[in-house]
Amino acid sequence: MKNLIVFLICLMKIFLLSGFHSLARDASDSMKIVIIDRNSSKVCIEKFPDYVQTNLTPSELQKMSNYLRFVIERYNTKEDNWIRGGNLKSEEDYLIQVVPMLNNKNEKIVWMNILCISTIKGLNGDKKIIQSFSGKGGRCYFHFLVNLQKEKIINMYAHGTKIDDELFE
Repeated sequence: MKNLIVFLICLMKIFLLSGFHSLARDASDSMKIVIIDRNSSKVCIEKFPDYVQTNLTPSELQKMSNYLRFVIERYNTKEDNWIRGGNLKSEEDYLIQVVPMLNNKNEKIVWMNILCISTIKGLNGDKKIIQSFSGKGGRCYFHFLVNLQKEKIINMYAHGTKIDDELFE
């Protein structure tokens, strides 16, 4: 088991250092997580001009699926979701694009861009940020930031609407 973990860590480092975008699957499920380089994404450079690229450790990468589950669970408890288009889908229905960055306080921030796997076929979701074409995205597009130092979720947008940060406290 230890050899497998060391092998996976080495493999992830090779992908990150070679300039490729790494693909990882949470060992407990079938979610697809893709790391996108902030500096290769015009969207990220515009959204986060003062942030700089960083890496995720294997344990931080594994936490991304946990954050998605938590967001879906909390969001789906809102009573007025039917007004905005309904509850979010199950986590295995989504591609998770993550962009790890450092803010001006040297805190590790991860932008999580979440898309329905069924709607992005052929769009190179493993190489570039994909944004909703409709602007709202319905249940198939939402995004949020995770401050890993504070373990806090902020700035979630779903159905074209900013969701109150208090939902995730």
